[in-house]
Amino acid sequence: MDLACPVFERVVFRTGRASRYDFSYAHPVRAIEASRSLNARYPKLGAISYVSTFQYFVIQFLVSLRWSPPYSLSRNTISDLGNTACAKFNGRPICSPLHSLMNVSFVVLGVAMIAGSALIYCSGTSTRSRAIGFSSMAIGGMGAVMVGVFPENSIPAL
Repeated sequence: MDLACPVFERVVFRTGRASRYDFSYAHPVRAIEASRSLNARYPKLGAISYVSTFQYFVIQFLVSLRWSPPYSLSRNTISDLGNTACAKFNGRPICSPLHSLMNVSFVVLGVAMIAGSALIYCSGTSTRSRAIGFSSMAIGGMGAVMVGVFPENSIPAL
């Protein structure tokens, strides 16, 4: 099983002239030109993506400051910060005036986890443990996106 990242290639067709490409030529001569990958052009982009997840902790702190009664890390869940209505939820009073900011932060966190995982995985040698580890991070990122898109009070059956 090959765990390597796909190499994106661009197929170009040449006429007899070296300076121009003609894509409508009946019997083209294929020249495969391997395009540089995103990792080759920006080798630190995956790491920058992971570091950008720090925004989540800053936003969490700022959103929790606006709560009344005060937000408690031990009594409230993280999802409470993204709750879109002020009411009692599961027996706890919940009112998050900056819920939109928190939900956007969840989505940004998830996208950064997915992108960072893909970019860092593709930058190194492909092993099964790397594939499992970075796939798990990407799946966690999908979960964070889901928390931001569907806040805890948006689906009453849950």
